[in-house]
Amino acid sequence: MNQSILLLLFGFINICYATRFSDCGSVTGKVKFVEVTNCPDNQDICVLKKGTTVDVKVHFTPNVRSQSLTALLNAEIMDTPVPLPLDEPDACKTGISCPVKKGKSYTYQNSLEILDFYPEIELSVKLELKDDQHKNMVCGSIKCKIQSN
Repeated sequence: MNQSILLLLFGFINICYATRFSDCGSVTGKVKFVEVTNCPDNQDICVLKKGTTVDVKVHFTPNVRSQSLTALLNAEIMDTPVPLPLDEPDACKTGISCPVKKGKSYTYQNSLEILDFYPEIELSVKLELKDDQHKNMVCGSIKCKIQSN
């Protein structure tokens, strides 16, 4: 199954809001803001409804040039990271034109389906974009709660 919990967006007609996120160790870039479908910034926890698709955009600026960007997505449940597969981990194939250039603004987009069998729990979702030196260009974390629709 190539789709898993949480974050990242692209392609459906939904309302997206800038969402409260924590920088979890961006080294070679800076996250400007994150947009998640139906998760406004004034909410401490982003509610993810089962049976829906969550769209996410991460707006960022690299501090270095990089030939490649690799996306990693993890759910952190009770301090345990659980890798979530992405349909396309090569961020350069998701609309970002590589190589990325220092100081230029970019937006990483993806979407994931919140499947009906996911447990109703609170968790953190962490997205990393690794540069060509395997350093975190972007690392952002959002607190989420999965609920029935």
